[in-house]
Amino acid sequence: MRYTLTKFLSFDRAKRVKIILSYLNNIEKGWDDIQVRQRLIGELQILLNAWQEAPVLPEKLSDLISRHQLFEIIVPLERQFSHPVRDHDFLDTGEDGSRQPDKKINLSLILHDLRSSFNTGSIFRTAEYFGLEKIFLSGYTPVPGEGKIARTAMGTEKMVNWQRCGDVNSLISDLQSRKFQVVALETVSTAPEIHKAVYQQPCCLLVGNEALGLPEELMKKADVVVRIPGFGWKNSLNVGVALAVTAYEIFRQWSEEAID
Repeated sequence: MRYTLTKFLSFDRAKRVKIILSYLNNIEKGWDDIQVRQRLIGELQILLNAWQEAPVLPEKLSDLISRHQLFEIIVPLERQFSHPVRDHDFLDTGEDGSRQPDKKINLSLILHDLRSSFNTGSIFRTAEYFGLEKIFLSGYTPVPGEGKIARTAMGTEKMVNWQRCGDVNSLISDLQSRKFQVVALETVSTAPEIHKAVYQQPCCLLVGNEALGLPEELMKKADVVVRIPGFGWKNSLNVGVALAVTAYEIFRQWSEEAID
């Protein structure tokens, strides 16, 4: 057990709850290993028995028979005590690597002036999932090793080809000289919707800052500007979500062309 009872009881309530949540999350991660699960449940039960004012949990945690029952315990505690969770905290990665990656598709990305490490990491994960060719990081977009990219990339930052670029204008010109179609994704009302645009191969999708979008001069340099149609009150999607939607539309069109 990581903490003796004396040590555990010396902590304040917030720290004790954090330890309990850590045990519960580790029980979930090790659920399929019965020995690990039973050991962790036993250790947690000892701590709970010693804490008279512990949050209400089933008297016999060993009676849990499914992950869903475990979630019914974990989720209310996380919300009650404002414990932030992200994919890497609970996602089952047991199936990762079960399929061999197909050959990459002729689609690359330019991430210009992204502020969030979490968004950048999420885009790395999307790029690896779809088999995109390369990610170019320009402006102040964080690179792998900076910030918290690894927390949302979940290992894919080591599997996707990427390059830091100093001058995004030169990068776009270079790509266009190599016959890349540069497609800017923005919330421009006059731009064609993503399913109505035609995407050439090779293609490079350009996205910009989460709040400010792309500078006007970069949109002018792009071969085409596209937008995602929306039907709600909100004007835009999260940049990582928007990029994933557009990447899939491009993949879908190319797949249909290959069949034809």
